[in-house]
Amino acid sequence: MSDKHSDDLSWDAEDLHEALTQLVRVYQFRDRDRICSYDVSVTQCYAVEAW
Repeated sequence: MSDKHSDDLSWDAEDLHEALTQLVRVYQFRDRDRICSYDVSVTQCYAVEAW
């Protein structure tokens, strides 16, 4: 593998890691009472799902 290709792959891996880290952070610390879609909160969605 060429050095340029390896460098590009490293940059892509770092970008992917940063994006996934941000996604996990948002997912973990989301407000369960925040309205997400169709005026339904995450908590309400879970309640309907469990019903």
